[in-house]
Amino acid sequence: MGFMHALFHSRHHHRGHHRFGRWSHHFGGHAHDDEAFHGHDGREHIDHLAHKVAKRLDLNDEQQARLKTLIECLQAQREAVRGHDWLQDASALFNARTFDRDAAQAQVSARLATVQQAVPHVLDAVAGFYDSLDADQQQVLRFIIRVGRRVRGGHNRSGAQ
Repeated sequence: MGFMHALFHSRHHHRGHHRFGRWSHHFGGHAHDDEAFHGHDGREHIDHLAHKVAKRLDLNDEQQARLKTLIECLQAQREAVRGHDWLQDASALFNARTFDRDAAQAQVSARLATVQQAVPHVLDAVAGFYDSLDADQQQVLRFIIRVGRRVRGGHNRSGAQ
């Protein structure tokens, strides 16, 4: 979710909020996944971020509605993926004497199917939001994403930072 991550985080806020640094997505996600993040539950935090984005991009009512749709779509996808204890399933594979490749492939396929099911809705929501922005707002959004990638240590396709 690099697009939304870059959109929501400023350079100052971003430093140090990952539990495990650059590999956090492999080991449990972001520290702000917890309800304790800044004393908010997840919904309050998302509302705060949506307000921040709306302010930075100077969104009108229609654009704010499209942003809300996008956020809700991303949250639904996230909940669908997080709704199952994938880690428990994966660790069960190591309880046997041999590694069950078929079971592992079935688990990976199930997780990919969950994500793929939501892709058309997510893409429609992203396109609806992005296409509703005027040229200046799109430029600001591109800047936010570019700066966010640099702050997080993102690489371009050639591998250069």
